[in-house]
Amino acid sequence: PAPKWRIGEPDLVLKVPVPVRIPAEGFLPYRYYVLPYRFEQDTWLEAIEIRSEDGRVLHHCNMARVKWGERFSPRGFVTGHVPGGDAMILGQGLAVRVTAGSALALQAHYVTVGEPVADRLSVGLRFARGTVQKELRIQAMTDSRFAIAPGAVAHPVSSRRRFREDARLFGLVPHMHLRGRDIVVRSLPPDGAPETLLVVPNYNFDWQQSYQWGKEGRRIAAGTRLEAVAHFDNSPSNPFNPDPEKVVRYGLQTVDEMMFAFAFYVLESERLELKVDPKTGFALE
Repeated sequence: PAPKWRIGEPDLVLKVPVPVRIPAEGFLPYRYYVLPYRFEQDTWLEAIEIRSEDGRVLHHCNMARVKWGERFSPRGFVTGHVPGGDAMILGQGLAVRVTAGSALALQAHYVTVGEPVADRLSVGLRFARGTVQKELRIQAMTDSRFAIAPGAVAHPVSSRRRFREDARLFGLVPHMHLRGRDIVVRSLPPDGAPETLLVVPNYNFDWQQSYQWGKEGRRIAAGTRLEAVAHFDNSPSNPFNPDPEKVVRYGLQTVDEMMFAFAFYVLESERLELKVDPKTGFALE
């Protein structure tokens, strides 16, 4: 039997129309799907979960809001599925908004496992309950212009993003591949001392969990920059390194590398006061 949804029973389940067949060997290009459902009104969600029927073959899956008729774009990123990751569960007056006339699109990265496999992706959605006060937003700290030399033990890659308004930070999610060694995220306020928000001293690709504050979040003053600094181990001493003699650059496959740190936040001043219908996710008049 299929495992229970981690978000509880969804109000709406959207599925990729047909299963995908994964061959036994080889590198696979990314696959893109637009889920067959048009959101006719702004819809507020308090929980989202992406599920694979055979988790062995799903390297990761990103989900984004797109205009109806368009394909996946990272500009509309909402959430994702990674090994060891969490489902998105909000509540407490926070919600994700899917705008009217939009659809949800998936970017799926499959890998081979030595035997042919069929898989089908599903997305479970739970509509917001009660009153929504704040919309969850996302900043991505990322850099794709690095080159990690062969044998490098701790090659640094960094990125910064500035907050123009007072905000409240609720979670951070780092993402790297097999050479990711560690990552630190700091806040650099305009008129104060830097503060360390997150330290992952021993990054593991197979355990990419989210790091969350409590229901109050963490306040970020306007003008503050968030800085993510990651290190990559491209040496023979890294047991997960596919090729320590290769110059490693940004790429989509697991043998390449990525550096992301996603920050999930709300605007401090926002007070939406939206009464939401739990049966539809629509704001009530």
